[in-house]
Amino acid sequence: MGFEVKNLILDVVIFLINNTHKMNKDSDKICEARIQKPRVSLEEGLTVINSGIDKWIKCVWYDGPMFDNKDFMTTFAMVYELSHTHTDPDVIIYAKEMYAHYNQTVIRVFIENSMSKITSASEDELYVVAKEQWSCFKRFTRVLSGLFSYVDRFYTKRQGLPRIKGGPTEERIFKEKVSSLLTEETINEIMNT
Repeated sequence: MGFEVKNLILDVVIFLINNTHKMNKDSDKICEARIQKPRVSLEEGLTVINSGIDKWIKCVWYDGPMFDNKDFMTTFAMVYELSHTHTDPDVIIYAKEMYAHYNQTVIRVFIENSMSKITSASEDELYVVAKEQWSCFKRFTRVLSGLFSYVDRFYTKRQGLPRIKGGPTEERIFKEKVSSLLTEETINEIMNT
């Protein structure tokens, strides 16, 4: 190895030795900030989550403003914050509440948005409206299940519950709610298109 290369390696080693202490101090400050960050309450978290869900509802059914990556990540991060496990035993984990909130939201949103349109459709329009609403509802639940996907990671597995993402919830709700208006054959045809 040439003299210049040895000097360059030596300079890099000296630089790293001199700056490791400073980098460790910066890392310690970041860790302290994370530890000192107060955990949000369930009510505060649900306010953020519901705000994101409401924006997504407006985007799907009412041509509202776009639900962009920032909206998705803000909502997802809050679900994560409330549901992930901690090593600190004093931190309350709300995974059970997040799972229940997802299921309640799916039912409420279907009744308020899709079912209201389906039941107000005339007999001639019923098939077309039901098909449109199934499409909207699938689109809505695909994103909603993504927002709550962290709950699937541990909670649903450990509790032996149906998964949120790719689970049977939206199909079951659609079939149950429209079964008095459409035949089973028609419902299956709508859901398979």
